[in-house]
Amino acid sequence: MDMPAIDNYSPDPTKRRLKISIRYHDTGAVFHQVRYLDKKLSNDGVLELMWCEWNRGSQRESQRFLNAQVRNMMVSDTISIQEGGVRGPTKHYICEMVGWRELGAWPGDDEDISTINEAVSRVAL
Repeated sequence: MDMPAIDNYSPDPTKRRLKISIRYHDTGAVFHQVRYLDKKLSNDGVLELMWCEWNRGSQRESQRFLNAQVRNMMVSDTISIQEGGVRGPTKHYICEMVGWRELGAWPGDDEDISTINEAVSRVAL
């Protein structure tokens, strides 16, 4: 029996496998998680979900957030979303005063992306 490539494996064909890394800009703390989310959910939807799960008062706080006893997410924190497996494409988003901005389009973003890539490749908390 042919097995699917591990990089693209999802237990449910209606779900997409995402490695989500949340990085606190001031402490450098990084929290990784692998989630299987509905393929219809856009990255904007993923960002909204993570915002709710990592902020007190949303009534949707994740148990991981509560156990970590860290502050709410805030401006300049980043979320990296890697699609599929270890070689899947990764997009980085930075929290702004209103909403999120995908890194990569503005001058200086390359340096930010390099710093984020280094941080998220370290051992998970």
